[in-house]
Amino acid sequence: MVNVDKSTALDILSLMIQRVGADVIIEELVQQLDGDELCDMVSGLDQYLFDNHYSNCIDEGLMF
Repeated sequence: MVNVDKSTALDILSLMIQRVGADVIIEELVQQLDGDELCDMVSGLDQYLFDNHYSNCIDEGLMF
């Protein structure tokens, strides 16, 4: 893909998600990450979107 700005890349990603679904896109993105990158991304999402709900559950032994 030619270099595009972030807004255009997000528009393209949105169209891809509409076509194949979020699960397929997430799986492809996750396969490109190593373990530390994945943990950092999940931790950031948890902090930003869920106020550390999932991290707190893990710390308290409520998950896994």
